[in-house]
Amino acid sequence: MRTIRVAFFVGLLFGGCTKSVNRCESNDDCSDVAYPFCDALGVYPASGGEKGVCTVRPPDCPAEQCGCTPGSTCVAGVLTTCAADGMSTTSTMCGLGCGSPSDHCGTFVPSFEVGGVLPMADAVGGVSITAGSTITTDTGVILDKGGNAIPMPSKLVPQLNGPDIRVFYAKSLSIDDVQVLGTKPVSFVTTGPLLVRGVLDVGAHVTSAGPGALETGESIGIYRQAGSFNNKGGGGNGTDGGSYLTGASSVAGKAYTGSLLVGGGRGGDAATGGGGGGGAVQLVSLDSVSIPGAIRASGGGGNSSPGGAGGAGGTIVIEAPNIGISGAVAANGGAGSECGMNAPDGPVGASPAVGLVCDVNTGTNGIAHIHGGDGGTGSLLPTPGAGIISPTFSAGTASGGAAGRIILRDTDGMYMAPVNVVVSGIITLGMLQIQ
Repeated sequence: MRTIRVAFFVGLLFGGCTKSVNRCESNDDCSDVAYPFCDALGVYPASGGEKGVCTVRPPDCPAEQCGCTPGSTCVAGVLTTCAADGMSTTSTMCGLGCGSPSDHCGTFVPSFEVGGVLPMADAVGGVSITAGSTITTDTGVILDKGGNAIPMPSKLVPQLNGPDIRVFYAKSLSIDDVQVLGTKPVSFVTTGPLLVRGVLDVGAHVTSAGPGALETGESIGIYRQAGSFNNKGGGGNGTDGGSYLTGASSVAGKAYTGSLLVGGGRGGDAATGGGGGGGAVQLVSLDSVSIPGAIRASGGGGNSSPGGAGGAGGTIVIEAPNIGISGAVAANGGAGSECGMNAPDGPVGASPAVGLVCDVNTGTNGIAHIHGGDGGTGSLLPTPGAGIISPTFSAGTASGGAAGRIILRDTDGMYMAPVNVVVSGIITLGMLQIQ
């Protein structure tokens, strides 16, 4: 008898059944707790190819048939969510991998506290801002070229001791040729892809500053009389603006060293026709930011009368796990004005805005050779304006504005623009902190 019992136990351990013979159409037909799963189609190995048999529950049993535990689990970059009724699941690929703890996709906290709109973004869906549209950051109104409103929600996010940020949000966003106006900096936040197909223009145009440009503080160029010439310093942002004077007597706007989302400083000065500073724009996506078009945040050139210094380029912040720039991103400084003409604004390119040159009859002092200063770029400092009457006598005139700041943050903090792609400004790279 003992031998028979041992043989029977071994048979159960190594050759036990994995199915019952009763037929079934659903799990409700399987009454034996050892065989709770109805393999109606005979597709699971334990059924041995037989249809409509009760068998052990397979490890890959679909939730619709076997149920699941409500909640979310992220494994190997895939987030699986079981519905509250415990009878269905959805799967999502996580662009940033799994978060910690592993019950959500990875995410990051955008700069300037604009991330508070992310929970609302998916419900908005996709938005397209078409060519010829204008955005006014003071009101949050977007109008297409026909004057019709483009619906896109926004929120004002305050900055301590700085201008509020106008934050627009959606699940995905595409932007064509668009002019951004107003006094507040602008931020676009999406959970999905963000595409700039045309020119997103937050730059200055002569004395009209970009949204969020600086109009007070040390980054503003100074006007100062110096003998027969007027010294007008360029606006500052990524670097100091241009200035003929140096040291304690400099009239240049200073490089911006604060932590706010603000644009560039005006050239010296508003009363004497200084160019406006470029604006400030932030692009945030939990997925990707692609720029086959261009972002222009360049400073304005000084105006024709009485002739002002160039405004500094503005500030461009891009934060996404994947950043792709195949067009141009530019925050160049504007040029200094002389000779009774408006000086060039900072361009969308790598070359500087070149100051105006002319000869002027000063009367008793003779002919003066006047040269407005060039605007700064990502590789060139702004130059001082100069007025030369003889080889031994020269003085400052309207100088060029500084290049602005470009801040790029991705998953590794090592973004490098492809060859022949323009990224012109003072660049800072940073790494997203995934959580």
